[in-house]
Amino acid sequence: MKNIKPKEQQVVRTLFNVEVKPSIYQFKIALRDVKPSIWRRIQVPEDYSFYDLHCVIHDVFGWFGYHLHEFETIDIKPANVKRIGIPDEEMGCFEVLPCWAEKIKEWFNLQKKAMNYIYDFGDNWVHRVELEKILPREKDVRYPICLAGKRACPPEDCGGPWGYGDMLAILKNPKHEEYNEILEWLGGGFDAEEFNINEVEFGDPKQRFIESGLAERFGATNGLEQIRARIGEIKERNIMGKIDWEIDYFKHSAMLRDDLGNIVQPLMCAIVHPESYYVIDSQIVSPLGNYLLEFLKRIVFSLENASMFPRKIKVKKPDLFFFLEKALSDSGIEIELVKKTPGVDSFKREARNFFNNPRPIK
Repeated sequence: MKNIKPKEQQVVRTLFNVEVKPSIYQFKIALRDVKPSIWRRIQVPEDYSFYDLHCVIHDVFGWFGYHLHEFETIDIKPANVKRIGIPDEEMGCFEVLPCWAEKIKEWFNLQKKAMNYIYDFGDNWVHRVELEKILPREKDVRYPICLAGKRACPPEDCGGPWGYGDMLAILKNPKHEEYNEILEWLGGGFDAEEFNINEVEFGDPKQRFIESGLAERFGATNGLEQIRARIGEIKERNIMGKIDWEIDYFKHSAMLRDDLGNIVQPLMCAIVHPESYYVIDSQIVSPLGNYLLEFLKRIVFSLENASMFPRKIKVKKPDLFFFLEKALSDSGIEIELVKKTPGVDSFKREARNFFNNPRPIK
């Protein structure tokens, strides 16, 4: 780490670690249209994808995973509903975001607490997934965790909430003409009130993702790894130059709505040549998502359009420094933590003068 004494390095890293202390998301998940309620309470890491959350829901409820699934945002206007699941052009006209690429922390917060999870589009089991708390991650605790729950998961393919209700009514009446048929179909008795939290076992979502064929079908990998691979390709055709870049981000003066309807004060990322003050790239990014990864994508975009690789990238924010130091470790580009970035500061002044008065919310 350049230009910082060992003691100062430790302070910076300590502050950085405090800022990015991992969190745990506590959800209550309940089946809709079923009474009495069937529900589970879980805790999962904040960096879980929606595919990971899908796997946990199946583990705590007891679904076998035979059918398709989808997460949906809740909105009174159907056109505004966002869908996260497994994209399939043959399944309809709605855009579906890949569940393995979307992180729960980018969609859930204490203002946007709830989504629906639909399992089996035929039976249409709709679960309400509600964020209850965001907690600090406890040391030496292995997540995910099932904290509580009530009642057994309905049998697969029993006809959804209404078919399940009919099945329970038949089981209460041994004289019903379908009683023996239902009992045989169930393979014996069925206790709707039974739920033993000690029997919950969690599988490995990554292994399931591979075994399901989704990894091979979609070529889905971690977004950071894809970006690193792309940087490697660019490096092969570009030469390493003697130029430096400055990169920083700052709060934009405008208050806007992001794609999820959250009112946010966005961040602006800028890549500037420190000597000429030439703005190589600038981009507005929502602070609620993985903004550091978005900044890295802008770096890749700039590298693709540059005639040569920068020798060094100078940054002054510790979180950006540590992220880029790791993300660009194989690129040959030196990441330097500095106290000043005059090129970016000049751009910042110009940008704030341009947006002198905050814009109204759209």
